[in-house]
Amino acid sequence: MQIQVKNLYKTYRNTLGGIEREVLRGLNLQVGSGEKIAVTGPSGSGKTTLLNLIGTLDKPDKGEIHIGNLSLSDMKADQILSFRNRTAGFVFQLHHLLPQCTLLENVLLPTLPLKGDKTGFNDRAKDLLKLMGIWEQRDNKPGELSGGECQRAAVARALINQPRILLADEPTGSLDAKNADLLIDLLSSINKEMGITLLIATHAKSVSSRMDLVYGITEGKLALQKA
Repeated sequence: MQIQVKNLYKTYRNTLGGIEREVLRGLNLQVGSGEKIAVTGPSGSGKTTLLNLIGTLDKPDKGEIHIGNLSLSDMKADQILSFRNRTAGFVFQLHHLLPQCTLLENVLLPTLPLKGDKTGFNDRAKDLLKLMGIWEQRDNKPGELSGGECQRAAVARALINQPRILLADEPTGSLDAKNADLLIDLLSSINKEMGITLLIATHAKSVSSRMDLVYGITEGKLALQKA
């Protein structure tokens, strides 16, 4: 699914309403359907902000975001909730798995609000956990597993509702080199085999070098670094 970002601005304000930090300043980005893209830059440069805006976790001050034929600014509250649950999948630096639930239960959580026949979700969860190499740990809780295993479960959770876009914010930031490489291998395979558009925010060159295109964010705007 294509992503088009046009003239995006985002400023964060302090509790008194004054400008605290202008993060995005007329940012533009176009991602083709099925591409895998990295956005790089130091902490505070706006990488996370950009992903949050594309994923409707936040709203821009000005500018347009189009996902396929959808204009995010025109979407109503119920449409935004559906978009987050069905069209976009999220992977964060920390896995955010519920500690009281098993891996299988965590993966199935995004399916709970959905209506209609849910009989196929258990099979899909099984397939995803097998793809991630953690099916044998399905009945374990996050506290019983490694960080790499938990992060792979978080990817499975992000994919359970078959999104067309996967947004990953520093997904390897809490992992050692071995687990980071394994996770990027899996994300690259998912991008290729499932045709999911992949957008990763990262400061790790080992991650960005594996992407089709790499953009650097500086002073609130993007510049192409690798094509």
